[in-house]
Amino acid sequence: MTAVQALPAGPVSVLADGLTVVAGSSRLLRGPSIYLGLLTLALAGPGVVSQLWVLSWSESIDLFAQEEVTASGLVLGLAAVLLIVALAGIIVVSIEGGAIGAMLIAGRVTGRPVTLRLALERSRRVFWRLVRAALVIGVIEGVAGVAWRAATNAPQTIGDVPNLGVEPIPGAIVSMPFIYASVAIVVADDGTRAALRRSLRLARQRLRLAVALAAFALLSGVLEALALGSGVDLIVRLTEALHLDVATDAASLALAIALGLAIVTATGSLVFTVSALVSAPQIVAWDRLGLPTLGLPAPEPVAAEPTVEPVAAEPTVEPVAAEPMAAEPMAQLVGTDAPAPADAPAPADAPAPAESPAASGWGAPAPAPSAWAVAAATPLRFRWVTIPMRLTIASLWLLAIALLLGGPPI
Repeated sequence: MTAVQALPAGPVSVLADGLTVVAGSSRLLRGPSIYLGLLTLALAGPGVVSQLWVLSWSESIDLFAQEEVTASGLVLGLAAVLLIVALAGIIVVSIEGGAIGAMLIAGRVTGRPVTLRLALERSRRVFWRLVRAALVIGVIEGVAGVAWRAATNAPQTIGDVPNLGVEPIPGAIVSMPFIYASVAIVVADDGTRAALRRSLRLARQRLRLAVALAAFALLSGVLEALALGSGVDLIVRLTEALHLDVATDAASLALAIALGLAIVTATGSLVFTVSALVSAPQIVAWDRLGLPTLGLPAPEPVAAEPTVEPVAAEPTVEPVAAEPMAAEPMAQLVGTDAPAPADAPAPADAPAPAESPAASGWGAPAPAPSAWAVAAATPLRFRWVTIPMRLTIASLWLLAIALLLGGPPI
């Protein structure tokens, strides 16, 4: 039992210790933040580039002219696909970043350190479980949003577009019982249904703690939205100050693309940081409640201190004069337990000596079992996320480069 588990699981102490853990993990989260930012850039960058490129020529071309409608429609359709994939990529990065952040924070809280590589492998292993849980919670929040708009007579459409936005407060209220679902999947290695049921049971047993964690998650989401809005406003002001117009020259388009890619990278890093901030109090509460942590590496065994037994005093023996001995083989004198001389040949029927651990692997002992042996029952499905993701990234950038090199559909 760690020092954290000995403390009470009250809402105030859990939130305070969660913030303390995040504040002390800045160096631990720096590398993953950069990785998630670059991954967001790789997935959403082609969509940003294609949209800015479309804006650079869309005003100078009649998109509804008979001779241009086919080519322009094809180009706009490809750009729209890239934009949709960019939005989906941000969602994928947020799910994966949440799992990575939860693993790193959980390793720090429980005293079982987790590297970025192990956290990434774990996130790929539980990715689809997190997606299914997010879909279930998202449907519940969407129904709550529709009911809220119906009760408050809010507009059902915005500009002939269905108002599908989730109201933050009703969404936080209805999703409060499932506040532990992600931690149960990542840290406890639960399935989707088991994680939702466990979270619901914990929320019933610790209602005040669940309400505090849900309110903290809501506040963190609001702060994240404000930070993103401030960043977009800063970029708009910078664009106006530099008089950037993507339709005028190539230099303005190149600078606008650079700014857009910078925004995308910063968004990925910010989403990861906020997800780690939200998961820290949940993991502290999970650890204090003594819940299972099968998804973490196995704790290292504590080496027992050697005990020194008192040595009894040996009786004194009178020296005896040595008698002359006949020259006989050493094995006949001391028995089979005595080692043979170094230069003596081994018997023909003697078994081969076992190789000592120090004799293999550059003098290192035999490697320890994998830290993921605790989750050996879960198949290695993370390759079904890694390989399609790499192929998707390569295809998106090739398509975006092809659109840029092909020029506007004149």
